[in-house]
This record gives sequence, structure tokens and C-alpha cells, in this order.
Amino acid sequence: SYGNTDLVIKYITENEKRARLLFLRAAGELLLEETEPVLTQIITQESDNDILIEAVKSLGKLRRSDSLSVLANMANQPEFEVRQAAIFAIAEIGGSDAVDQLLGFVGEDEQTNKSAVEALSEIQDLYALEKLTTLLSSSITLVRDTAIDQIIKLGNKATPILTNAFKNAQADYLVHLVTTLGYIGDPAAVTPILDIINT
Repeated sequence: SYGNTDLVIKYITENEKRARLLFLRAAGELLLEETEPVLTQIITQESDNDILIEAVKSLGKLRRSDSLSVLANMANQPEFEVRQAAIFAIAEIGGSDAVDQLLGFVGEDEQTNKSAVEALSEIQDLYALEKLTTLLSSSITLVRDTAIDQIIKLGNKATPILTNAFKNAQADYLVHLVTTLGYIGDPAAVTPILDIINT
């Protein structure tokens, strides 16, 4: 029945919970674009968190930028698991709009902050990495520390972005940039760091 999209749609809307979860997962894994309107409908109307989470994840896997607003609404849900699924689904869509959306979630809630920063690091395009680097200057310690951890995981590919951020960096931000580069241990960072020390 996986090859029959109409049947998949029927199973994700009309079946018992366990089967619905299985077919919701399949809709995303198989990138069944035709399920997008049904997934959106489920997301806006469903009250069961398990079904909601699978629908959100599958919608993210379809990577349709027109789904960002639906997912952003889910990122404001009271249940953390739903918020987290929505945040990572937004990251899966990728692009600058998704990056901006993720940055918009950084605020008061620690769990949401951590998830948003981790999701941002998964996008890994230039814009996302530059924005992730700017979070090293965040006044929110958890945001800053999570950004540092995620950049360290990226390793040497983060070095050019970090060294480029030296320009016009304030003292505290510069300390975090240099410290993160030290943890990465890329020899390519030595010359830019020496240039900063010598100025």
C-alpha cells in the first residue's frame, strides 16, 4: 500500500492509532508530497500528541517551505515533545527562512532554546552557520554554551566562519570565538588568532 498514496492518506486519517503512526512515518520517509495537505490538516486539528509529532516530522521531511508557518505554530505548543518535533522539522526544511524562524524561538524557555540552537546547527548552510556563530555573543548562557558545543561538533568546517566573525567583534564575543576555535584545534586558525593578538 506504500505505492498507493490514496491508501496511505486513508490510513493516516481513518485507522487506529498504531497504524496511523506507521503510515504517518511512511508518508515522510517515502517523501509522499501528495500527503502534505492531509499532514497539515492533521497538525492543525489533531489532539493526540503522538500522532501530532509524527505528522510534524513527516511534514518536515517533505521539505516544503510553504509548511514553515504551520510548523512554527506547533513550535509554540505547550507540550515540549511537540515543540521539539516542530523545531527539528523546520530545520529539515532548511533555508534562510527556516534559520530566521529558529532564531525567533530563542527566548525564555531553556528546552526550546537548546532545541532551536541544536536544530540550527543541523542546517549547515553558510547563513545558518553564520547565525549559529553570532549566538556565541548571546546573553543567555545556555544558548551560548549550546552554540559552542554545536560549532565544536562541526569541527574544521566552522573555522573560516569563526575567524571571519573576528571583524568588529566585541571583547566578550571575541573570547568565545577564540575559545571555540581552541576547542576545534584547527591549525588554520592560528594566523588569524595571532593577527588579533598583535593588534
